[in-house]
Amino acid sequence: MLVNNTSLPAMKDMKVHELLKISVTTQQWSSGHHSWFDVRLKPDTRVDVQWGDGSKSVLLPHQIGLSRAEHYYKKYESDETYHIEFLSESPDALIELQDGLREMTLNHIDFIQCPALLKMRIVNMPETDFTECPALEELDLSNCHCKVLDLRTAPQLRKLSCGYGGCLEKLILTGNDKLEELECQFSPRLTKVSLSNNSSLRRLKLYMTEIDEKSMDFIGRTLKRNQ
Repeated sequence: MLVNNTSLPAMKDMKVHELLKISVTTQQWSSGHHSWFDVRLKPDTRVDVQWGDGSKSVLLPHQIGLSRAEHYYKKYESDETYHIEFLSESPDALIELQDGLREMTLNHIDFIQCPALLKMRIVNMPETDFTECPALEELDLSNCHCKVLDLRTAPQLRKLSCGYGGCLEKLILTGNDKLEELECQFSPRLTKVSLSNNSSLRRLKLYMTEIDEKSMDFIGRTLKRNQ
């Protein structure tokens, strides 16, 4: 559900919380001037999406499925950088987040306050700190653009997909005892995967990686123990 900013009054008389900030650069040669986000919100909450060019979308909970906010940047004839903000009177409003930033450069994501975020899919994710997403259970980082992916600050993580990218070299999961499923495909530079000694890993999907012998030996023993 997308609500135009003229349909609802601005948030006021209550403290407004910054949930996250996203920096993007549009690409003049593509449809990168079009961006969207699908979200799941807690009942009786709302989120304002400030697009960085003076425009705003208002997100309300959808009874079935996800709510969508989308925007077309007008200056698509040249590369432009915008800073997108998610704001809410409820700091725990955001439960699920999926991005639609396919043909633009994702420069940075800053999670400021996302204590209830359970599920997220972000394409082309750069190096990011997940400290403010402690409840995260499912994470899809297709075409990951970071060299080191450290998820120790997401202890509730149960499912991770981080393949289809040529940048990832090291995956750190030593604080993720509850991780059960790991998928990492087409990551030819990935050589090191570090699991928790108490890892719950039981499903593994690897293809086109170069994980070293030591990492694979530990992964193999972990799978055998859990199955």
